Amino acid sequence: MSYLKSSIGAKTVMAITGVMLILFLVGHLIGNLLIFAGPDVFNNYAHNLKSMWGGNFVWVARSGLLVVTLVHILSAVRLVMLNKNARPQKYQVFKPKRSPFYARVMPMSGLIVLSYIIFHLAHFTVGAVAVKDFDAKRDGMHNIYAVVIESFSHFWVSGIYIFSMLLLCFHLAHGVSSAFQSLGLNHPKYNWLFSKAGPVTGTLFFVGFCSIPVATLANII
Repeated sequence: MSYLKSSIGAKTVMAITGVMLILFLVGHLIGNLLIFAGPDVFNNYAHNLKSMWGGNFVWVARSGLLVVTLVHILSAVRLVMLNKNARPQKYQVFKPKRSPFYARVMPMSGLIVLSYIIFHLAHFTVGAVAVKDFDAKRDGMHNIYAVVIESFSHFWVSGIYIFSMLLLCFHLAHGVSSAFQSLGLNHPKYNWLFSKAGPVTGTLFFVGFCSIPVATLANII
């Protein structure tokens, strides 16, 4: 417990939970990109996902993600408090020279991404945002394909998603690279690769997730 309460312990927990969340994002993105295969493929994917384990898989996954996300956030808050207590007096002049922009906006991007998650759940889980016929059916299955297309046809909805994905890109750009250090994997021979891993990962997720609203607005799908 003393280790977990330390700054190193908080960083380790953040790194481990961060990796778990990234693995979820990989699976989520792969599933989302099936929308380019057409309504039948995408709706079948959504239906099979919801019917796994007698319909319990989605709720087990959501519960696990909620716990992991809360632990990640609490570890971040703990780390901020420890850093603040370690330097109670602020710098008179703060001019960072080496830290990139996305590293300095890490706390703010995390908070906004959290707000986006709440919006995302209200949008596609509850159907409370910009969806006229959330319970529409196609071949006896929930027509989630039509829900996605209808939603992203609104410029303001697509704008929120694209902006949120940009902040997620910033968050991952710093988080992924720093995770290697937090997990003790830094090595002079590979540090250059680790430093590039974060920005590359963030950019790939940004392009992947944003391709759906952009393709919808461009009438590609």
